[in-house]
Amino acid sequence: MKIMLSCCLAAGLLSSCASIDKRKHTWSATGFDLNILFFQIPNDSHTLAEELVPMDGKAKIVSVASTPQDWRTVYGFLNRLFGVGVTQISGTNE
Repeated sequence: MKIMLSCCLAAGLLSSCASIDKRKHTWSATGFDLNILFFQIPNDSHTLAEELVPMDGKAKIVSVASTPQDWRTVYGFLNRLFGVGVTQISGTNE
């Protein structure tokens, strides 16, 4: 049981990350989190992606896409039970 718990914790810490891809005129910030029994490891994917959005005054957010994280839909409930949360924020540099 301890080995199983250790493996789940390690997988959660390794699979949860955030990254940003910057091009000349566009950028895209992405955040991932692991959902196990309604806990989001390490944090909400939207917060992870939002922390990487450029705040230089030239960035303009064009779109935000995210997996369902609410409990009002079957897919959102199942995703929060065991799943991966993904949020992508895209924009341009003016």
